[in-house]
Amino acid sequence: MAVPPGGLGAFGGLLVKGLGFTDFDATLMQMPTGGVNMVAMIFWTWLVNKVKLRWPVASFSLVFSIFGGAVLARVDTSNISLMMVAYYSIFLSTVQQLLYSWANLNASGSTKRVVTTATMFACMCAGNIVGPQVYLAKEAPHYRSGLYTAMSCWAALAILIVLMGLYLQRLNKRQEARREALGLPAKLKDISLMSIDEAEAYKVELMETLRASGNVDMDQLYANSFDDMTDFENPMFIYVP
Repeated sequence: MAVPPGGLGAFGGLLVKGLGFTDFDATLMQMPTGGVNMVAMIFWTWLVNKVKLRWPVASFSLVFSIFGGAVLARVDTSNISLMMVAYYSIFLSTVQQLLYSWANLNASGSTKRVVTTATMFACMCAGNIVGPQVYLAKEAPHYRSGLYTAMSCWAALAILIVLMGLYLQRLNKRQEARREALGLPAKLKDISLMSIDEAEAYKVELMETLRASGNVDMDQLYANSFDDMTDFENPMFIYVP
């Protein structure tokens, strides 16, 4: 996740300058990347809330980055318009932000969350150190080693995201079996992607279902809400795939 932006952050301006721009124009051409990233983040967040799944959106968003890297590495630099479209396409993926929030949602317990966040931050720093090392001056203006490394990381990340999504679904099945064994409702909906109105309506619906069943103590659903339990320990925890 961190190696490609680490390299592009340091050498993105040189990639653009290699297309024939002056130093000043190359700097100006970097300005839209922030806007592209912001618009993409709003779009992917909307799409996540629409499909109610994170892993397909996060994985698919990397297609644009891989496309951009492939064009920059292989297409002749004389086609300036296509090259700039490819360069800006790289910033259409906001997988970094999506994965940080995803990791936070799928870990429970104070210590586990701190360790998870700290590990990601340490790896992020390592990736930002490694990223610039694969851009070699002798390969200007294409910097193919850097771009191939970035594309490899994006492809591997897309595969890992899919595998993680499937793994989280498997963990949810295990949680359902645990709840069923405890006499609690097996199927619970994830409210993290619901609107406030939807979440409130679902809580009312759940309470009515439990009240109608007559054999489930409603307090059991929230018995562990304020306990410092990891997601493996808490049978009421719902993983977010």
